[in-house]
Amino acid sequence: MENASGEAQGQGSPPRVMAVDDSPIALKKYAATLGDAGYGYRPVQDPKAALEAIAEFRPDVILMDQIMPGIDGFELTKMIMATHGMEKIKIIMVSSDNKKETVVKAVQGGAVDFLMKPFDDDTLLAKIRLHLSRK
Repeated sequence: MENASGEAQGQGSPPRVMAVDDSPIALKKYAATLGDAGYGYRPVQDPKAALEAIAEFRPDVILMDQIMPGIDGFELTKMIMATHGMEKIKIIMVSSDNKKETVVKAVQGGAVDFLMKPFDDDTLLAKIRLHLSRK
């Protein structure tokens, strides 16, 4: 399997998932769910630190909170998509904003999927598996 930057992951290396969310509670929930499912996981609470963390961790999938201070999920997704070596990362936008315009803006901005808060673990894992299978 290749990671987001197109490099082959080591044999038996679990897929890597990063969550960018300003909520420590959400990041802990992701850690428990993704850890139990066997994924490599890295939380990023400060969206301004996300690009550097992505370059270092090289995630296959990013769970991107839409509403964050400083840089929102839309803006950060555009920055990721415009960065060489990061354009193949699968981004799932996560938000409590269920307006049609929000979903459309997320997908038009580069997100491959949209997940409404609150969500259950099975839905989260199903979406991650789906997008990993499409790499």
